[in-house]
Amino acid sequence: MKNPVCGFKLQSVREISRAISGKVERHEPFSLVRLGDGEGLLLSISDQSTLADLKYLEAHLGNKGVTLAGLLSLKYRLIEAIQDADVIGVRDDIIDVTFNPDNFSLPHADFLDHFRRSFKLREVEKSLGYHGSRRIAFLHNRLGDLELAKDSRFCSAWFHYEFHISGEFFKILQRQERIGLISCRHRLPGLLEGLFDISVRFTDIPDMYRDILAPDKVPDYIGQLESVLRKQLVEFPGMLYLVGGGLYGKLYCQLIRSQGLSLIHISEP
Repeated sequence: MKNPVCGFKLQSVREISRAISGKVERHEPFSLVRLGDGEGLLLSISDQSTLADLKYLEAHLGNKGVTLAGLLSLKYRLIEAIQDADVIGVRDDIIDVTFNPDNFSLPHADFLDHFRRSFKLREVEKSLGYHGSRRIAFLHNRLGDLELAKDSRFCSAWFHYEFHISGEFFKILQRQERIGLISCRHRLPGLLEGLFDISVRFTDIPDMYRDILAPDKVPDYIGQLESVLRKQLVEFPGMLYLVGGGLYGKLYCQLIRSQGLSLIHISEP
């Protein structure tokens, strides 16, 4: 199923919360991923991509080992992860939008004019510059061109905020004894254990600002991110997982789901 205007019906927080709770109770596999402008750019990567595009992704993945071939491989794995997800979180402002792909070849000022007239931007995004606007437009264009299952479900990419505010997220955590967490936030496991009296299996990944962008460090961050994909992450049927990790987070969601157990994946865009 392709949908060039991204005319996806977004399900409510209540509907998605019920789906999550049901999957947890029945110990059935489940994956929720959220997509943002970074995913939009990665989905657009080709041999025609600009140096600015490559530099943006390098800032997310480190400056060692980032090649066009590697990004193309990551792109196709991201597509598979999106196609395998039970619920796809998308930006509200790309829904029911018509945007001609020819606009990408326009001068910057003309592109921005078309972009601002086409997309249903929040106030904070109305002042976005060319590169940020282009990434959002790429998300709309590439997501609309993907082959997705007819029964694919969608929610807002900002679902996680309302999920927290509604209290449903905390209700689910309170029913767990042990969960999995993939994140760069070292303090988070302790906070979760203290708040909910649970144990946490913590998988640490590099932090973009603390590690990847540090000018005096050049470790192989892609290697560290890839190493998570070779791990057996799930310990028992019904283990709930919370997943961060940006671009790689969606691949982690797919991996955990493929291990055949009951999982919830909340991947950061």
